[in-house]
Amino acid sequence: MEFMAKLRFARLAPRKMRYVADLIRGFNINRALETLKVVPNRGSYYLNKLLRSAIANASNRDENVDVDTLTIKSLRVDPGPALKRIRYGPMGRTLPIRKETCHVHVILEPEPEEEEQEGKRRKRRSAV
Repeated sequence: MEFMAKLRFARLAPRKMRYVADLIRGFNINRALETLKVVPNRGSYYLNKLLRSAIANASNRDENVDVDTLTIKSLRVDPGPALKRIRYGPMGRTLPIRKETCHVHVILEPEPEEEEQEGKRRKRRSAV
C-alpha cells in the first residue's frame, strides 16, 4: 500500500529543493525527519511539512499501518510556474526577474517484511 502527499507552488527554486530531496530519498521516515532537522536549507522546512502530511495521510487512511516502518519510495521535485517581476535598470530599461516555484510529490510505503527482503536479495545476486 502506498501513501502520497503533494506540495504545490512552493516558493523555492526546484534546483534548491532537489538538493535537500536527494539527501533523504529512500530513507526511513524517522531518519528522514531527523536529517531534515539539521539541514539549514529552506527546502528542509517544506519537506518536513510535506512528510508530516504524508504520515498523517497514512494514519488516517489505514488504521493498521505502523507509521514507524514507512519509507520514502519516491520523492519527485518538478518545476512550477515562474512568477515574472521586473527590476528597473539603467537608462530607463526594465530587467526581468523570474521567481521560481516547484511542485514536490512524495510516496511512502511500509518496509517489506524480512522474508521478502531476503528473497529480493537472492534474486538480485542470481541475476548478476
